[in-house]
Amino acid sequence: MSSFKRGARMRVGGRIGRLDKTRLPTPTPRSPPPQEWEDRIDTDEEDPEELVPDSSDEEQSEEPEVQPEVPPVVPED
Repeated sequence: MSSFKRGARMRVGGRIGRLDKTRLPTPTPRSPPPQEWEDRIDTDEEDPEELVPDSSDEEQSEEPEVQPEVPPVVPED
């Protein structure tokens, strides 16, 4: 248990920590990203609404079709 925690902490604190410190100073001078995000949020607000229903319908119709096919195979065996 203790070894697992050590590995997880070392990976998160060592690898990610070092990368964050090096990556933070680079994006800091770049100010354009914030504006792009704002534009994306505005356009994404309308797109997701239409994409969400489509994805849900497709996922729901695909799940039921796959489930029924699995049970019939078990009784046959």
